[in-house]
Amino acid sequence: MSYRVLLVDDERRVTDGLRRALHAYYTVHCAPSARDALFILNQEKIDVVVTDEIMPGMSGTDLLKEIYARYPDTIRIILTGNPNLDTALRSINQGHVYRFFIKPCSGVELHLAIRQGLQQRELSKASIHLLDSFRRQERILKYLERRYPGITEIDTDRHGVIAVDYTNCDLDNLIDQINTEYTKSICSPDEQPAAVKEPAQNAGNRRRTARDLDPAYADANQPSPDELFRVLFDHIPSIILAVDHDVRIMECNNAAADLLGAKNSMVLQMRGGDAFHCIHSHDAPQGCGHGPHCGNCVIRNSVNDAFKGNNVVRRRHKMEVIKDGQVKEIFAMITASKVAYKNLNIVLLIIEDIT
Repeated sequence: MSYRVLLVDDERRVTDGLRRALHAYYTVHCAPSARDALFILNQEKIDVVVTDEIMPGMSGTDLLKEIYARYPDTIRIILTGNPNLDTALRSINQGHVYRFFIKPCSGVELHLAIRQGLQQRELSKASIHLLDSFRRQERILKYLERRYPGITEIDTDRHGVIAVDYTNCDLDNLIDQINTEYTKSICSPDEQPAAVKEPAQNAGNRRRTARDLDPAYADANQPSPDELFRVLFDHIPSIILAVDHDVRIMECNNAAADLLGAKNSMVLQMRGGDAFHCIHSHDAPQGCGHGPHCGNCVIRNSVNDAFKGNNVVRRRHKMEVIKDGQVKEIFAMITASKVAYKNLNIVLLIIEDIT
């Protein structure tokens, strides 16, 4: 999604300069007057309006006052070459401006202000949506309580944690039930393992493992296959990530977590560029994958190629990341391979640091 910014100023050189500074990040429209700006707003969905204060006809404050009445979700920013307290108060009280800039205005500062304004707006929308969901759930719970008195009552301990009655609990049986229900929840009936559907008939047909051949593996101290795989996975010195189509990290090994300076769980669901602190991950308000440079990202393109069935083996890549407050170059070899398991489609991404 490309956000739309409208620049309003009767000086052509001002709008041309700001357009050059912003066009890489937004779809930019320009208007020489308040009247032209209102016409564009009537035709296009505009996210941000940046206007000069002193213009022929309608002033910038009056324009933003009109925009606030018609398009309240639009972020409003004002520029002025003649700053004074009265102008600032009018623009804040009447135009409900988000930011107030003095000419000449830096394109970088304006871009940062626009990005922060868009992020604040999206956060506000998400908060309203969350509150609305909470209120709907509350109404449902009240309805259920009226129909079935006591259904919403829960017992909590002194810390507010839900208390569960563990008396007469057969732990082995409980674990078996959990494993069965989990397997059923992630598989369709046709995909369920034979051990779940026909444990007796098919037990002799499954692939035999070292655990079957060597009785020592039956010892409780021996790791399960899943535990053993996790240990091996975490001991591989190369960075290994499992990512989805949007390069969101679904799983990672210890080498990846160490490079990212975080625990494994802290980077899950983060996009690759955000997790690696790529300098281009903040080029767009939406983050990694939406900036003007993301189309040339070797990691993202390798993941896309792998999802199309074209595995990537040791493709060279130069990353520019922010580490310890400084921009650093990292040279790496990228390997990407698609993995399809049950209903899950991911790409296994291996990054070898050759810096």
